[in-house]
Amino acid sequence: MHTKPLRNASPIQVFRHIVQANRRIARVCLREYTYIPLQTNAGHEKIRWLSRTDLFNDQLLREIIEKLPEKVELGVASKVQLDTGETVHVPMMDLNTT
Repeated sequence: MHTKPLRNASPIQVFRHIVQANRRIARVCLREYTYIPLQTNAGHEKIRWLSRTDLFNDQLLREIIEKLPEKVELGVASKVQLDTGETVHVPMMDLNTT
């Protein structure tokens, strides 16, 4: 399988690559949250599940982001649901993307 290098890819591009490479992933988990430096689970938090097809729908993702309350961000959670219904985690870590 030939893939494009992920150098300079955004976090969503990397996550899409992981999902595309793993056909068993049926749904992905996104997390709406209020970012407060050096804190976890601070303020607003909402979990949103998307189908693998919806993850690749740029227009849908734009609409979701545009409807977020002020100061609320959208992040990719490590939870994914397989085609069997089982929920598993994709190993992840935070990296500086700038």
